[in-house]
This record gives sequence, C-alpha cells and structure tokens, in this order.
Amino acid sequence: AISETGVLERAMGAVLGTPDTLNVALIRLSVSVAIMSAFLSNTATVALMIPVVLSWSRRINIHPGKLMMPLSFVAQLGGSITQVGSSHCVVAADVSKAKYHFGEHAMGIFDMSATAALVAIGTG
Repeated sequence: AISETGVLERAMGAVLGTPDTLNVALIRLSVSVAIMSAFLSNTATVALMIPVVLSWSRRINIHPGKLMMPLSFVAQLGGSITQVGSSHCVVAADVSKAKYHFGEHAMGIFDMSATAALVAIGTG
C-alpha cells in the first residue's frame, strides 16, 4: 500500500534531496536508512527503500548499483542501533539477561547505540 500511494517516495525524495556527488548521496542515504532501520526490521527497510532508491538514482543520474549495496549494509548497521532494530540484538539482550541475571539492570533499548554509532562513524 505504501509503494502504491507514493507517499514514501515523496517523503524520502524530500529527505534525500538532489545531491551533486555520489559521496553526498551516500551520506544522505546512509543517515536516513540507518534511522529507519533502527526502529523497523532491516528486511522491511530495504524492501521499502529499493523502489525509492531506484527512482531517486535515476533522478540524480547515479547508477542504482552504486547505491543498492550501501543500502543493504546501512540497514544492517542501523538495525544494531537499538535493541528492536534487528533480531540479533533481541537475542543478545535475552541471552545476557538469562546468563548474567541482570534483573533490574537488563539491557535497554538504546544501550547499544553508542557502540553502533562509533562503528558507523568508523566504517562510514
């Protein structure tokens, strides 16, 4: 339904804008996808963004192949920002709670955000 209405494409078109270079396009794409992926499933984020990135890449005259792999990688990285962003974070929280008996000091939703942000800056 989202792809049929074009709402996501218009909203993301406004966020992504019209960058002059590939590097600026990658930065804009990375930031927006990482934020989306922090709160949505990585797979859903990529599935929603593929048609958006395809039309955006045509509009800004950049080959879509240069944006698709970064889209996938950034979605994976963005999923690590919060506990709910990716299944491996949920598993890590459950295992740490069961193994170390944290109780009231269990892993919170944003406990991995600082580490994920450092990894994002280091690999970006």
